[in-house]
Amino acid sequence: ATGAVYGLWEVVKMIRPEYRPLFVDPYRPEFYYVSILVLSAAVLLAWYAIARRLFGTTAAMAGLLCCLAVLGGILAIVAPATAHVLVVPTLGATVGVAATFVVPERWRLPVLTIFLVPAAVFLGSATWPALQTGITTAPFLVAPAVVLLGGLLLLPLAQAWPDRRGWAIPSTAFAVAVALAATGLAVDRFDDQHPLTSQLVYALDADRNEARWLSRDSPDRWTRNFVGESAPSGPFAQLWPTTVASGPAPAAELSPPTAEILSDTTESGQRTVHLRLRTTRAATSIALRYETAPTALRVAGRDLTPVPKTGFQFYAPAPDGVDVELVAPAGPLSLQLVDYTWLPDSGIPAYRNPPGDIYFRQDSAGAVFVSIPGL
Repeated sequence: ATGAVYGLWEVVKMIRPEYRPLFVDPYRPEFYYVSILVLSAAVLLAWYAIARRLFGTTAAMAGLLCCLAVLGGILAIVAPATAHVLVVPTLGATVGVAATFVVPERWRLPVLTIFLVPAAVFLGSATWPALQTGITTAPFLVAPAVVLLGGLLLLPLAQAWPDRRGWAIPSTAFAVAVALAATGLAVDRFDDQHPLTSQLVYALDADRNEARWLSRDSPDRWTRNFVGESAPSGPFAQLWPTTVASGPAPAAELSPPTAEILSDTTESGQRTVHLRLRTTRAATSIALRYETAPTALRVAGRDLTPVPKTGFQFYAPAPDGVDVELVAPAGPLSLQLVDYTWLPDSGIPAYRNPPGDIYFRQDSAGAVFVSIPGL
């Protein structure tokens, strides 16, 4: 069931690549949610059809109860805080099955049904909230819950399973799951009220007067006007290592950030450099990047421990700059300054506002970077 639900969502993303960069579910996920539930149930029904044919109805149901009992015991040891989700329904179902051996035949189905109420309650109360955590987690949270707990609900239905053409039941469930997913694709469309989330960065290398468009996502119908499928190289790849798409951009006349060296001393093999970082274009954040992490770093009067491996980014810097003090082994330092501005506010001539059904993520920026000379 986990594999089936995971595969279903991968197929949906192949049909609609705009879903791939989503951190949350689509705007209208309801049909996808129901499709996941139905597909998980279809896998359960397919298992029962196979087990019933191979081992018989009684053995299949006994095997299901034994499986749930073992899993409940393991869960009670590994994760006792959540074990009740499996233990309580299994205990109720087991007691209900045992009770059917001592009550008259006409009372067997009502008694078993009553003892399955815990399974129905836990199935209804745990599965849907788990689905709300996101479709990407559904294969690992929702699908097992539907199969393991939903299997208990098969106990009173086992005798009603048709002797002939039983495969029509799981086959129909699989077809319904696919139809629901297709309906989700048809219903969930991007528009002005439900825009496509996009990400784009304009990066200017002030040392070489070279610029590129960058994106952490594959090109969509808007960003393909700026980036292609190729990843960047050189300093662009070093500063934006998660970039998967890039394209050439005209070098805009943007003033780079500056670093004033207030002091530079070396003692006992340790070099201490005191800098003041400033943005010259009223950028909303400024960053210091390095290839080798210093042994100590102090930013705006605050020690950063542990020292970040690649650098730091300071938001809302004051007009008079940000004081930085770093300690590193004696020798030359390779430092780069980067400042960032919200892309629509960057004043880049080559930038064009996207259509109404495109919305830029907050990490879309106009960035200028430069090496700090004299170090």
